[in-house]
Amino acid sequence: MGVSKLSVGRVVITLVGLFTTIGAFMADYNNTHIFNPKWMPHAKFHSAHTITLGMTLGLITLYFLWVRQPNVNNLQLATLFGSVFWVSQMFAILFPNTAFFDPDVDVPVILGVVEFNQAKMDVVVLCVLALGYYLEFGRLNRR
Repeated sequence: MGVSKLSVGRVVITLVGLFTTIGAFMADYNNTHIFNPKWMPHAKFHSAHTITLGMTLGLITLYFLWVRQPNVNNLQLATLFGSVFWVSQMFAILFPNTAFFDPDVDVPVILGVVEFNQAKMDVVVLCVLALGYYLEFGRLNRR
């Protein structure tokens, strides 16, 4: 008997995969990044790379989650690809002359959290991904 593809854990990981696919595009394809006249073309290239990397990793996450057969190996691959963007972003602030926001950009307040920056988002997304993995791993091992 096959394993049903629809479960809470898979839906949670799907949300992370979709957010990874479109999140960088939503954050960077605007006047603060790609269309920022103060940015040099090569800086815009790196922003475009971030967008396409997020899209690629998000789509690979969804591929292993929905196209491949539901099993622990594919769940682990989906979770791995779903985490790469967020883990790597956590370390970007450690490079010289980096900042979460440019000085002329208003710092967003999301859900009442002052200065909701990438590091905080990384932690939230990775925790949600871990929750999805935990739920789906348990479901796959109960069958």
